Amino acid sequence: MPETSSDHTELVQKILSGARWASLFRASAQVFSWLSTLIIVRFLTPEDYGLNSMLEAPLDLVMLFSTLGLDIALVQRQQILQEEISNTFGFLLLLNLLLFLSFFFGGSLLATYFNEPQLTLLSQVLAFIFLLIPFRVIPNALLDRALKFRLKAKIELTASILTALTTLTLAYFGAGIWALVIGFLVNRSSQAILLMIIQPWFITPKFHFSQTKKMIKFGSLLILSSFFTRISDMSATIVAGPYLGTHFLGIYAIASSFAIL
Repeated sequence: MPETSSDHTELVQKILSGARWASLFRASAQVFSWLSTLIIVRFLTPEDYGLNSMLEAPLDLVMLFSTLGLDIALVQRQQILQEEISNTFGFLLLLNLLLFLSFFFGGSLLATYFNEPQLTLLSQVLAFIFLLIPFRVIPNALLDRALKFRLKAKIELTASILTALTTLTLAYFGAGIWALVIGFLVNRSSQAILLMIIQPWFITPKFHFSQTKKMIKFGSLLILSSFFTRISDMSATIVAGPYLGTHFLGIYAIASSFAIL
């Protein structure tokens, strides 16, 4: 019994220490992001932010289904076998390949809906985000299971700094909306690369999904509740976007960002 109590105390201390460091790193990343936003907004136009909102709203909604709650299920399970991780990885590769193709070839529909031809190419470039998702979801879940919150927060901070510097540089040289799009790509790709370098994890994907189905049932309920929340948050852009146009939608997006700040 004393040994069990000691193990429990050590576990609690490890969680609290990790949480403190994670909070510090994430707060630092947030402050850096805020400061960079205040500078970047001087080099971009409302039209750039309007186009970004038209991309961001559907992308966020589609990305909700990019894991089907498997990342949550991986963390919550008391025990997990290597076979289950391999099958989850394989399932996420197939799922996100499908989402990539949908968003890539659906770009013209998005452009038609918002009456903005630029959205076709922009959405095709952003579609590559889905190919990176399995390479972030699996290692992030494994880090959470191992209580390595500090390491995870370090990676997020580094990615945030790289994103801000990339976006600011491109915005300064007149890249416009591409500064925001490429910045987002840099954020997600740098996280995936850093995870592979700092915490090597790669496993061989497998495609037997009998156990994966049970995990999806667990996580899907949480994803469903998040979906309705996101729909509410994005309703202004989705419903009013085609009528407001990029200029007024961009002003709304900038105002919302500063309100959150």
